[in-house]
Amino acid sequence: MFYLFDVILFVVLVLSLLVLKSGTKKSEGTETAIVNPKYKDSIAFVRLSFPLDDDTLTQRRIVLSRSKSGENAWFGFMESPGADGSSSVRLLGSWPCDLQTVDNLLFVSTNVMKMYKKAVIKSSWPSLSLDAEHAVVVSYLDVSGGELSTVYFGSEDPLTQRIYLRGSGSPTVYSADGALATYLNPSPSFWADPYLYPRAFTGDSAAAASSLLRRGSLASPDVFADIPEDNVTVLHKDFGNGGRIYFSAAPFDDSYIVSPKFVPGPAQDGSLGSLFDYAYMVSSWTMEKLRKECEKNEL
Repeated sequence: MFYLFDVILFVVLVLSLLVLKSGTKKSEGTETAIVNPKYKDSIAFVRLSFPLDDDTLTQRRIVLSRSKSGENAWFGFMESPGADGSSSVRLLGSWPCDLQTVDNLLFVSTNVMKMYKKAVIKSSWPSLSLDAEHAVVVSYLDVSGGELSTVYFGSEDPLTQRIYLRGSGSPTVYSADGALATYLNPSPSFWADPYLYPRAFTGDSAAAASSLLRRGSLASPDVFADIPEDNVTVLHKDFGNGGRIYFSAAPFDDSYIVSPKFVPGPAQDGSLGSLFDYAYMVSSWTMEKLRKECEKNEL
């Protein structure tokens, strides 16, 4: 009797170890990347499409575009699909991107990481926010608009801190490092260069730019159409590369709204003057600092 009990206990123990071993092997995951690393330099556009906003009943897309000049310059804009679905309305103009943020996005997108299989059927998508109605869809395109990769991102697992995702052509769901979620940000201010003198125009390094004046949230340049000309002050600042920025500024609520216009120098990419058309808010303190820096520039 005791011998039979020992045999049964031994069999149960062996089966438990096999299950444990099988589970451990499954959790090892698959090493892959959102975009094949060999295509990193081919990425010319990144389009982030966000779910319908319940408050505004509109859908927003953030589009990041590499400058055609080949220089390390990116610009971005936010758009909302038109009622017919085929056209779109651009919001807040176009702005220079924060180069460090874009570099970070491209790094995490092409970095090989471990992904863990979660499900293999479409019926799992809604509960993980991976259906078309709730997912954030990120598309990576080449210079001709050809698709390099499109990935649907869903909810995050609070226990593992991984985010659920799936490819556009497969029902399989994976989970991956939650650091990717940082870049699923619908705010243009997150993606735009934070400085009044954008690095894409000045050519400054990140270290050199760190002490420069910073803007507030982005605003639409169309606001200036409703501001009397007498309330608008125009300042300008020259830079060592021959470029110049004109700042149109006006009081707005308890702060100021500023719209910069860029005049490239002889050695700069001439298209930089037409790429950017945006405005932003600054505090009274920042506005006073900008005045002084522009006055010093004129001495």
